Amino acid sequence: MKALVIAFGVFAAGIADSSSANARTTDAGPDADRYSSAEKYFKRGDYTAATIELKNILQLDPANLPARIFMGRIYLRIGAVELAIKELRRAQELGGDEELIILPLVSAKLMGQDFRGVLTHQPKPDWSTRARAALFGLRGQAFLSLRKYSDAEAALTKAMDLEPKSTSALAAFAQLYMKLGQIDPAVSAIETALGYNPDSFHLWHVKGEIDRYSGKPGDAVKNFGKAISLREDYAPSRIGRASALVETGQYEDALKDIEYLRQNKPPHALIAFLQSKILAHLGKAARSREALNDAYTLIRGYDRKDISDNTSLLLLAGMVSHAKNNLTDAFNYLSEFVLKDPSHAGAHALLGSILLNRGDTKKALDLLRTARVIAPDNPQILRLIGMTFMRVGDHKSAELAFQKAISESTRTSSVHTMLALSQVRSGQNDAAIEGLEEVLLKDSKAANAGIMLGLVYLQEKKFDEALRVARFMAERLPENPVPHNLMGVAYWGQNNITAARKSLEKALEIEPNYVSAQTNLAKIEVSAGQPDSARKRYRKIQQLPGVGVQPLIELARIAASEKQYESAFKFLESARARDSGNRQVKLALIEMYLRADRADLAVQLARQLRNQGPDNLSTLERLGRAELAAGLNSDAKATFLRL
Repeated sequence: MKALVIAFGVFAAGIADSSSANARTTDAGPDADRYSSAEKYFKRGDYTAATIELKNILQLDPANLPARIFMGRIYLRIGAVELAIKELRRAQELGGDEELIILPLVSAKLMGQDFRGVLTHQPKPDWSTRARAALFGLRGQAFLSLRKYSDAEAALTKAMDLEPKSTSALAAFAQLYMKLGQIDPAVSAIETALGYNPDSFHLWHVKGEIDRYSGKPGDAVKNFGKAISLREDYAPSRIGRASALVETGQYEDALKDIEYLRQNKPPHALIAFLQSKILAHLGKAARSREALNDAYTLIRGYDRKDISDNTSLLLLAGMVSHAKNNLTDAFNYLSEFVLKDPSHAGAHALLGSILLNRGDTKKALDLLRTARVIAPDNPQILRLIGMTFMRVGDHKSAELAFQKAISESTRTSSVHTMLALSQVRSGQNDAAIEGLEEVLLKDSKAANAGIMLGLVYLQEKKFDEALRVARFMAERLPENPVPHNLMGVAYWGQNNITAARKSLEKALEIEPNYVSAQTNLAKIEVSAGQPDSARKRYRKIQQLPGVGVQPLIELARIAASEKQYESAFKFLESARARDSGNRQVKLALIEMYLRADRADLAVQLARQLRNQGPDNLSTLERLGRAELAAGLNSDAKATFLRL
């Protein structure tokens, strides 16, 4: 699938926004009235009506060059890159003035991120000064996107030599300085450009980008807002403002920008993905999942080669796959991306989180340390480093990382939650409870903190307290199924099976495909001696998109409880085939080998797992038991001492 793209590039935005009158190569002829109507519609922002007028002209006269070029510019304006290129190439074939056609054509290639295609075009000596300057600028933008910064500087300098007051070239220079981490020159360049043209939406957009990059989300919101006031439908500024609003915790306002784009722009995976993330923060789980599914469907509609050829799309595909828990695809996309852009801290961090999920803590920590070199004070990277230390049992280092993350972040509830988890794992439950209760006092909708607090109370078998927290969260997050799931587990702990089922079914009313509630109902059925019902439920769960392999593990456990070991092994081998790097599958296989008196195979697999993460406590514990079962007493002793 080829999607309509969100416009990229300051030069491209400027060319796309230029007056349609420049498109005239000859008089519009007998269709002058329709052409004039199209211009009026264009100026009002009614691109559909303008397109209809131009199509009527072209239906009667396919060789009408002004109409065809104008059509290409409209497609360029709305981000319909392929349609723009098609119309402009047709105008070329019909003998249109190259100087008039080449700039929008190259702009379309830049918008479509065909950067090498942009570089196939060179200015011609007989062109006007403006046209030559504009094409040098477009080439500079392409070099910038390819991270060829010296070539970008050379091309932009040529543009400035030809047009010293070129606001597009100044804006591109600002982006170049920003990429190089030179914030003061970037600010100076964009301020100079705004001095020449304070009514340019794309200059205010670049100023907002610089603010975001330099850690000033509040200023970014204001400057993206100025861009939007000048051009309401400019998607990059809507996305930029929404992202800055998220950074300042203004999720409701961020959602307004994203929902505007979803209602007024063609379907786009990035917009759907951002909507999903914002809705999740607002506790609107069902709508968040729906938006994420939309993003995932759009990503899967692309050809794999198209994704590989587009670095922005490659990164987005990795993030969306990660959010959908398709970790194999996420790992492949992100690994390919960091080869193309090794300086992207976020991609390294996401790869580290995937390796952490797989239990490969050594490689995870290496990647996260690389990410921290690139972005030393990024709180999300610090949080992941803390989680990695926590996974290997180094709770002191974990707490230091979490405390550093808290000091660097304006939104600390998620980091406080991870700090609490580290405290729980090091036996500091009282400190964890105190910290989480404090978070909820400050932010009653801090879903993760509330869930974590409920889980701590469940761990301590303080079911009344867990119910108190779950009810509190359910009142404040009525669209979130998680508090009802927590209530179900707490009632189950009190042996109130009827109330437990009722709470879990309430969670499923809110989100029918909520896996955790379905799983807990299946576990209740197993404990109630209803394995057939549980099996049926797990098979249903397994059919849900993005579920992973946990239902197969649970089906294996049911089979093993009935001493049907061959069936159990089939479930686990199927799980391993689906996700070969999943540590939980391997741990379950080790347990199954021990139950089936196959200690030699348990030892073999446990040692493989130990080599991937030598400090993982769960692995060491199972390895020690496997070695004991295999009669390797001295090895078992060494393993338990290590543990």
